[in-house]
Amino acid sequence: MPVIVQVAKSIEDIDTVFKIRHKIAVKERQLVENRWVDKRLIDRFDTYPTTLSFLASKNGETIGTVRVTLDSKIGLPSDQYVSYRHKIPSYSNVMNCSMFCLSTEHYSKTVSTGLLLMAVYFASSNYVTHILSPIEKKFSSLLYSIGFEDIGDVYIDNLTGLEMQPLILDMRKVNDFFLHFIHKNRMQDFIQYYERWFFEAGENVISAGDKGEEVFIIVQGEAEVKLKDGKTIGVLKEGEIFGELALLTDDIRSADVFAKTELQVMVLSKTVFREHLINNPKKVLSLLKLMGERTKSLISQLTKTE
Repeated sequence: MPVIVQVAKSIEDIDTVFKIRHKIAVKERQLVENRWVDKRLIDRFDTYPTTLSFLASKNGETIGTVRVTLDSKIGLPSDQYVSYRHKIPSYSNVMNCSMFCLSTEHYSKTVSTGLLLMAVYFASSNYVTHILSPIEKKFSSLLYSIGFEDIGDVYIDNLTGLEMQPLILDMRKVNDFFLHFIHKNRMQDFIQYYERWFFEAGENVISAGDKGEEVFIIVQGEAEVKLKDGKTIGVLKEGEIFGELALLTDDIRSADVFAKTELQVMVLSKTVFREHLINNPKKVLSLLKLMGERTKSLISQLTKTE
């Protein structure tokens, strides 16, 4: 089963976020004393409408989370510690990224970076120009790979005693394939509705005969398309789309798709797509064009195998 990173939408999702924070901070890493009777780690920013959390899950179990907070008159979580606003241009639209954690058992740089990138996509969809993110020093390399830079000296967090590195991301400097891909293909209207799925090599992504409920865009790795007899009819690579017919029809899947290598895909559900198609059809034209190009490519590959 894949690791799935998505927005914490429901009350149950949000409650799970608070629980996993507590589990990791108190039980796994013993960073703080167990002062929370209900075993939920939460602060005042979690109650504001400017805050949103993402969660990572595997087999239905939440394994990590990260929180984003848009700037407002209330301020940002990072303002409570050290403020670096004087180093940011006055015209900036700022967001804070905080409360990042991933279970020790399931920790990987790939999933960690993917979780943090979801925060960057949210920033892009909300016209944020800069992201502030004080993060535990040992995780700073994850953010450097995305494009974050130091904005201040390392300091010691009063609550946990951890070394924290203040970082900032100028959104013009983001180093990420998917973000550039969606802007190139004018698909940015969908960015906040995607999920990010992670597959190990050999894992089944979609199965022939199943009802299609989502479309996939490869952001890293390769996937093999196979017929029911096991014959490989194509290899899909970074930037390619598959499962697209599920968005337009209720037909079952016609082929199996397996992860040829470690695979990361961005996933858009049929429900979200159809809501946009009904309410704002102009926004789906770019995606429909991309789907058409993918269908032409598949027909070409099938012709060559005959």
